[in-house]
Amino acid sequence: GRALAVPVRGHMDVDPAAWSPATATVAGVMAAVVLFGSRHLLTRFVPAIGELVPLGDRPGGLVAEWAGWWRPAGMGAEGAVPSLVGAAGVAGGLLGGHLGLARTVLVVGLLPLGVVGAHRMAAPLGAKRAQVAAAAAYAAVPLPYDALAAGRWSALGAYAAAPWLLARLARASSAAPFGGGGDRLWRHVVATGAVTGLAALLVPQAPALLVLMGAALVAGTLLALESRGLVRLAVAATGGAVLAALLHLPTTLAVVGTDGGLAAWAGPRGRAADLTVLDTLGLRTGTTATGPLALAVVVAAAVPLLVGRRWRLAWAVRGWVLAVACWAVVVARHRGWIDLRLPEDGVLLAPAAAGLALAAGLGLAAVDLDVRGRSWRFGARRLAVAAGVLALVAGTVPVASASLDGWWEMPRDDYAGLLGFVDDDLAEAPGRVLWVGGADVLPGRDGWPVTAGLSYTATTAALPQVGDRWPPPDGDGDGALAGALRQALDHGTTRLGAALAPLGVRYVAVPRRLAPSDRGEAVDVAAPLRDALAEQLDLEQVRIDPGLALYRNNAVEPAAHADAGGDDPRAAPSGHDASSRERALLAVPAVLWLAVLAVVLRMRFASAGHLVPGEAPARGAPARRRPGAARPPAAPAPVPADEDVPAAVGSGEGA
Repeated sequence: GRALAVPVRGHMDVDPAAWSPATATVAGVMAAVVLFGSRHLLTRFVPAIGELVPLGDRPGGLVAEWAGWWRPAGMGAEGAVPSLVGAAGVAGGLLGGHLGLARTVLVVGLLPLGVVGAHRMAAPLGAKRAQVAAAAAYAAVPLPYDALAAGRWSALGAYAAAPWLLARLARASSAAPFGGGGDRLWRHVVATGAVTGLAALLVPQAPALLVLMGAALVAGTLLALESRGLVRLAVAATGGAVLAALLHLPTTLAVVGTDGGLAAWAGPRGRAADLTVLDTLGLRTGTTATGPLALAVVVAAAVPLLVGRRWRLAWAVRGWVLAVACWAVVVARHRGWIDLRLPEDGVLLAPAAAGLALAAGLGLAAVDLDVRGRSWRFGARRLAVAAGVLALVAGTVPVASASLDGWWEMPRDDYAGLLGFVDDDLAEAPGRVLWVGGADVLPGRDGWPVTAGLSYTATTAALPQVGDRWPPPDGDGDGALAGALRQALDHGTTRLGAALAPLGVRYVAVPRRLAPSDRGEAVDVAAPLRDALAEQLDLEQVRIDPGLALYRNNAVEPAAHADAGGDDPRAAPSGHDASSRERALLAVPAVLWLAVLAVVLRMRFASAGHLVPGEAPARGAPARRRPGAARPPAAPAPVPADEDVPAAVGSGEGA
């Protein structure tokens, strides 16, 4: 680590890029709050709500499912399995076969991953307090806590990825102070594509999100009256998006090559739960922050626009243009100005949070260069900085409040704990559970439409598993399940069970709430369906919880079904096997991942060192050093009126 001070001309000069007692204390408090708020999720369990579905039973089974070219969701269909299935199997294998632990890491670990990403993103700014401010601002936005409370895995994944994506684009631009570190542009494209590919495991729209971020940064560069890095930004964004798509090649081909694949990938059409303009500006998609405190981070991010100069102001403009672009898309969607298929609001707002966090860090970076040295008086600039710091502190209050229960306001239970007997029945005689409800309460939050606002999915376990996420467009075959449900909704039958029995449906589940202990208002979108199911003579209601209407299909003969159906319906039908072409498509991304990993490791080890002789850093970027080289003497304190380079000693990558 860096020393806190180095001797310069007979006195001790503090290195602004080193940890100080103040920055270490703030970072320690942030880590403690995150750990305290996650304590029950770490020591007990992560509820299986919304998109936070169980991973499965065995890591080997997940890898085999990924390689089997068979989608078990609905009635089952041939097709590429999402890469998350194979990645979850690998993660479970690395953790000794503990898929529950792997799921906890893949959910709870995303929160600190995003905060660390914001800290790393601000490393080239040259001041440790700027890094800590960026991390604190990113931790203070309500976005990830609302995502956890609602079980939105994709929004949580976007939150974890956004600062890393923004940092990669900034470094690729080589605009001060984000020097390229001497790496060629193609290497930055590879690194950007790798980060985007990892994000796409949970956020399928990550390549498109990267292009949006790149376009916003280009617009911000032009608005800041700069030209440096424009082409590099465009190349890094588009090239990284293409590489990320190739890293998920089988799924990418399924998206662009099947009917309805692109529509399913893009997201739902129209609006979800309405967000006000204040909610959008405050990055609030739930109940974590209310009132003026929701805008605290926005106030802190405005500081560099008021006091910053040169690259501090230029990058603040870029960060704000990124935030405004994301806000505009969300507001236009909720006002009905656009009617496009888009990811959910939490995914769209994550880059805005990263842009505001970068701006908050720039505000602290401007203290030495643009505020302290320009005037000894406590004038408007110092007042602006003080207001920004106070706003940042105030913004952490809702987060501290949400951490008190240890669950980040998630439900304390899930339907998996109530449906153990269903899993036992399906283990004795394989069958399916038909889930029907509103998208906000439907386990997995993915399915096929029945009517406006009502969706359904069919699973081979009590709850959908990770392999049932993002169901294929043709997963319901010829629409037999949807047709049977619509007939019941139209009161055209009293024997729905008989229609579902040949399809292997043994239970029908209609959730009204996200979880049994969910304190939110019950969803009434499925009320007509519950009335229709109550009319069915061959469906028997199993009363287990007021938030879930569960019906057993008495038209199914378990013994006869076991004799006829025999095998686990999650497995591919007998005789189905991936073709040589399909296996080759699976091999391509595996080889690409290895090549990308080699390039990223080469960049990482090449950049972590001491001064590289003969290699000039980008203007405004701290110099690189080779391992083993002596630390150069610290430079005298900068003259703020003329200085354009961060007063940092060391690598632009930061600690």
